[in-house]
Amino acid sequence: MAPIIEVSDDVLRGLDLTKVPYKLVKSAQTPIVSSIRPVNNGDYILLDREHQSGNYSQVDLLVPFEKTHLSDKWNNCKTPILLASEQGYMPSIRQHVDSLKLIKSGKAFDGAGNKISSARLQALFKDMTGVKSPYRAEWLDAKFGDGTITYHSIEKDGSVRLVTEKLDKCLMRDKTPGISLDSWLKTADAHGLPTSKTRDGDLYFWYPRNGAVAWFDAGSDWAILGCDRIPSGSDDGLGVRVARKK
Repeated sequence: MAPIIEVSDDVLRGLDLTKVPYKLVKSAQTPIVSSIRPVNNGDYILLDREHQSGNYSQVDLLVPFEKTHLSDKWNNCKTPILLASEQGYMPSIRQHVDSLKLIKSGKAFDGAGNKISSARLQALFKDMTGVKSPYRAEWLDAKFGDGTITYHSIEKDGSVRLVTEKLDKCLMRDKTPGISLDSWLKTADAHGLPTSKTRDGDLYFWYPRNGAVAWFDAGSDWAILGCDRIPSGSDDGLGVRVARKK
C-alpha cells in the first residue's frame, strides 16, 4: 500500500523527482474565525475630512451609532486583541469633538451615503451627552504625561502612528462645574481640549493628569469630560465607539 502523507507543494515536487508513489489527502485544518466584525455602513456616521479639525486624520472615518467593548479597561481596548484585530480605532478627543459637532448639526450622512434623519441625530446627541439615566461613557484615545498628550494619528493607508505632543493652551484646572458643552465644541484646541476661550457651563471638566487617560461620560447627575481616568479602571456603561476607515 502506498504511504499516505500530507505535504507542501515543494515537497510534492521533490517526491515527483524521486518517483516514490504517494496518495494526496485533504488536510484537516481548523477553520480560521475572523475577529473582524462585518461592517454595515448604515450603522455608521460618515465623518469626512470636511468635518474634521486639525491634522489628526487624513482619511474619512465611519463613527458607529453604538458602543462596544462595554466594561473593558482602556488598557485592554488599546491592544491588538480588541481594536486592531477589528481594523478599528478608538476615537481621540478631537475626533470625539468633531463627531459631536457633526451630530449636533443635524446634517450628517451614514457610511452608505444616505442622509440621516435629524430626529435620529438629535436622539443620539442626547444619548451621548444628556444628563439622565442610565450611565453612559466611552473611552477616548488620549494618554497624558507631564505636559504631554499621546494619541494615534491615522494615516492614508489606514495604519496608525503613535504621536506624543505638548499640550496646547488648554485648561489646566478642574471646573466642577463647569464648562459650556456648546462652547467647548466651538473653542476646543487642536487636541480637542477646552481652552481659556471656553465659556462656563454645566459640563464638568477634569484636567489632564500625568499617567491618566481620557473619557466622556454622562449620568443622572452630570456629564463629564475627564482627563484623569486610571487606564486600568472599568464600568458597566463604559465602552468604545470603534471608528473605522471609510
